[in-house]
Amino acid sequence: MRKPGRAVAESAPKPAEVAVENTFARVLAHNDVKIRNKGVKKLKAWLSEQKKPHGRLDMMKLWKGLFYCMWMSDKPLVQEDLAKKLGELVHSFPRDEGAVLFIDTFFETILREWHGIDRLRLDKYYFLVSQVVKQGIARVIMGGEDSEMLGPFTEVLRKGPLAASDEVVRPLGILFHLCDAHLGLVNEATDSQGLPPSLYFSLLLPYLEVLAGPAPAVAQARVVSGVVDKLLEHAFPSPDAEVAVDLGEQEIDWEALAQWMFARGSDPSTADAAREALYTTRRKILNRRSKHAKHQAAIEAGGMEAEVDERPTLVRKRPSEDYAPPELAEGFVSARALKRRRRRAEQKAAAANGGLSDTPNGNGVARADSEEDPSASGKKKKKKKAKKAEVEAA
Repeated sequence: MRKPGRAVAESAPKPAEVAVENTFARVLAHNDVKIRNKGVKKLKAWLSEQKKPHGRLDMMKLWKGLFYCMWMSDKPLVQEDLAKKLGELVHSFPRDEGAVLFIDTFFETILREWHGIDRLRLDKYYFLVSQVVKQGIARVIMGGEDSEMLGPFTEVLRKGPLAASDEVVRPLGILFHLCDAHLGLVNEATDSQGLPPSLYFSLLLPYLEVLAGPAPAVAQARVVSGVVDKLLEHAFPSPDAEVAVDLGEQEIDWEALAQWMFARGSDPSTADAAREALYTTRRKILNRRSKHAKHQAAIEAGGMEAEVDERPTLVRKRPSEDYAPPELAEGFVSARALKRRRRRAEQKAAAANGGLSDTPNGNGVARADSEEDPSASGKKKKKKKAKKAEVEAA
């Protein structure tokens, strides 16, 4: 006779199939570095063999182990190597959906754990964020302008680390870091070969949305300084800039950028602060383009020569061991001491000239030295006359 619970037992999943992600999480968070490294290699091979879509909970378990795998990694070179390997796991997924889920769960994990990271570990997690985003951009570029991963990838950035508002609390440190590093990451992913302007503009949109959204003013200012200003310096270089920006052969569609800012700024649903930020940035772009166009026209007409970027490279030299400040050098005389000596010399000269200074005042008239005692000068004259009389008598 058939037992009542047999059908339920047969339909239940096997324990080995359920515990794969848990096993990886324990191995990746192991104390032994050799076991952790083997776990990363096996995880890469396992992900490439999986044809079924991964569940979000399973991917969160994997990132929990990968987070602590990075946590226990020591020494800068070892940390950089591990961060690169974890970023390259984006390419281990056979389908784009798995890669997008991997990046999405990474940001969910890192945003949840960010406030618990101490300052000594922040740098390696910043580098891990850069590597994951860089490999995500590289996978988008592999698909070209019609990449199916482009929209979901930018949506992950928009709703994840770049979603800064009063309602959604996000650590601004990650937003600041991505704003500063985005252009360089795209340049590294393309090997400075450049992208089609439309694809490049699509990758910029998540950052431009910060200007149009309810983000705080500090986040909007960081987007302008970290993204827009660098683009302007690349396209229209200025000799007054402190740092030269080189993005390779990348071309920017400035018309599309200006039109997008105007359209978002004129939208009635845009807040007043965001509208002002959009219009201010748009005016900056148009003014820079106009000024550069006039400059180029003047050069072609022969009215002026092209400006050559001759900004020197500043190198701070260490002082030698026998270096000593000038105040401690032997025979050093300060400016104040020289001024006192000069004043005393003038007073003596004035006394020798009968109380008048050789230095004229502002009106061109000789200045009387009021500090010299008349009786003292008379005594000196009497002494000189007495010495002269003795010499004549002799």
